[in-house]
Amino acid sequence: MFNNSSTGTQVLLVLASLTVVIAGLKAASSIVVPLLMAIFLAIISAAMLQWLQRRGLPLWAAMTLVLLLLASTLVTLGSLIGASINQFSSALPRYEAQLNSLITQATVWLGGLGIKLPAGGVTELFDPAGA
Repeated sequence: MFNNSSTGTQVLLVLASLTVVIAGLKAASSIVVPLLMAIFLAIISAAMLQWLQRRGLPLWAAMTLVLLLLASTLVTLGSLIGASINQFSSALPRYEAQLNSLITQATVWLGGLGIKLPAGGVTELFDPAGA
């Protein structure tokens, strides 16, 4: 870096530079993540396309097959994620009851140890709905 500056100044400059770079990456994440996903899909698609062409398929047929495969994969993944979200949503009341039971047990246990809790109990300190 600079020969005449102190070590503290150099460390401060490096930390400031890292902060700016990390903040820039975080701010650009809405652009970077889809871009990296597109590059990943393009690499996979190109490999499949070349393999199909080496097997003797014309370019239009190979591209159609690759696009159909990618579309069906994305639809399948979307369906699986949607089903998981629906299943979690339907089980949420059961999870809430289990959490309340655990909180009650913990409150009784802490009370037995002589630890005083607020009048609202642990739920006043920890609000799962606020997350």
